[in-house]
Amino acid sequence: MTMSTGFLFRTPNAIPCTVYVPRDAQPIGTVLFLHGRGECGTNGTLQLTTGLPRWLMLEPERWPFAVVVPQKPDPERPWLDYHDSVLEHLDRSINENDLDEDKIVLTGLSQGGNGALQIGARVASRFRAVVPVCGFPEFDFNNPRDREGHIRRLAEGLEHMPMRLYHGEADSVVPVEDSIDMHAALQARGSTAVLETYPGVDHNSWDKAYGESDLAEWFVELLSR
Repeated sequence: MTMSTGFLFRTPNAIPCTVYVPRDAQPIGTVLFLHGRGECGTNGTLQLTTGLPRWLMLEPERWPFAVVVPQKPDPERPWLDYHDSVLEHLDRSINENDLDEDKIVLTGLSQGGNGALQIGARVASRFRAVVPVCGFPEFDFNNPRDREGHIRRLAEGLEHMPMRLYHGEADSVVPVEDSIDMHAALQARGSTAVLETYPGVDHNSWDKAYGESDLAEWFVELLSR
């Protein structure tokens, strides 16, 4: 049977989802990508306009992975609220494309960076790596209740996880200190997490992370083992 490739629109469960399958090669693993606030909705396509999906279109040869791209309907709710639906889409994509369930990485930007931290810490055994881009520990970061406690709990859940954190130093939406403090907490627990910050860059650090860094090559290295 010939496998369908390109961007494939899946039947929604509680949330929509699109799956990318490379056209010219068997995927070497799976990337679960969580989008930000601006891509929330229920049309199943807006989440493809920003971040990693854009680079799948521009430079597909760099990303030899199946990429699962769910869409979060409500910008006022965290990705963690949709945890079960996200993993259901992930598992379906792995089964339908005969992918290795032990070769999955998780990444997301802004609200999706928060989701990557939260879901990654909750089910760390599912992932080979977690990469938040301009992420933050608390969903309501403008009204923090227990910021230090959130960071500590996330670090405990992610301390053994290979991680990279990316953030613009001039971010006017999510303070760069969120990634700096998250990275420090991880390091304090012996993590090998790497933090890369971009001088003069505002909230859009995702084009540098997905388009200019060696993140794709790092994923290839991790998932080829």
